[in-house]
Amino acid sequence: MVVEADGQLVGVSRGAHLKALDAAGHERLNARQSPDGLVAAAYAAVRERGLGKAADAAATTPRTLSFKDGDGRSVQVGYARVDPVLGLDWLIIAAVPRADFLAGARQGIVQAAVLAGLATVTALGVGWAVLGLVTRQLRQLAEAARRVGDGQPAGSAEPVETALAGRRDEIGELARSIADMQRRLLTDPLTGLSNRGAIVRHVDDRILQQRRRGDRWPFATLVVDVVRLKDINHRFGRGVGDAVLREVGQRLRAGVRSGDLVARYAGDEFVLLLESVEDRADAEAARLHLETALSQPLQDIAAGAPPGHAVSVSIGVAVYPDDGQDSESLLRHAETDMLARQRAAHAPDA
Repeated sequence: MVVEADGQLVGVSRGAHLKALDAAGHERLNARQSPDGLVAAAYAAVRERGLGKAADAAATTPRTLSFKDGDGRSVQVGYARVDPVLGLDWLIIAAVPRADFLAGARQGIVQAAVLAGLATVTALGVGWAVLGLVTRQLRQLAEAARRVGDGQPAGSAEPVETALAGRRDEIGELARSIADMQRRLLTDPLTGLSNRGAIVRHVDDRILQQRRRGDRWPFATLVVDVVRLKDINHRFGRGVGDAVLREVGQRLRAGVRSGDLVARYAGDEFVLLLESVEDRADAEAARLHLETALSQPLQDIAAGAPPGHAVSVSIGVAVYPDDGQDSESLLRHAETDMLARQRAAHAPDA
């Protein structure tokens, strides 16, 4: 399971982490309230160990403990805290009844009572090996959670699902849950593009890369505004407005290179990161190319809008390092440039 410091479930491999409300909504469960006894008992055991204080730097080191559940079964627990510097106050907890993964070792101990003390030592060695494997896999899950908090795309490192999702136990379920959370946290659900958090992280990483490598090539950020999207929603319906956003996103993605990033930044705004440009003229050429691509009549909303209906967009440009030294100033400059172009486009002719 993955829980926040106060016990609110982020994801869990067994039992529900949400409960339905009367108003047809949902809210997250606290681990203490989980209908699954193992989930609640494992969280209580970890809290009793005192792992809950963000100031405890050692808490980020994976640890193990064991306890007896309500049926008297021995349960082995591995747990760790996501490093607080990542901005996520999360605990990763994996609890497995000892009988589930030490059955072979227990059988060996029974045989050792008949055969010899050497068999006992061998069986104990197998048990420690299994515990070591669980601890290593917990480290992999902690690294996956760190990537989620760091805003890295799933393909930037070995995906946790590749390493662990093939397992048919709680650890495999948790691995798949973390992989799904990573995808959801970085993706805009309407367009399938990167979302606001992902693009800001990528711009920050690109600035850091530029400073570390001393790269002489500048890069550019573009802010794209779909003009009067509210009017489109009002005239043709929100379904048509959503189709407009999806097609604009597709055309932006098709209009840049494979290494560039396109994200939906807000309701009617997109942000593009052009990984490298030769100079400002190169960035302006990219802007004009995108404006031309977006000026063509829409194809996917012919059923909801008049034939040939075109979408008006405005695109602003900011080039690093001339227009800003951080992601906030670059995006602010690009938005200011975009607004200035809008005013110029709608200004009355002199």
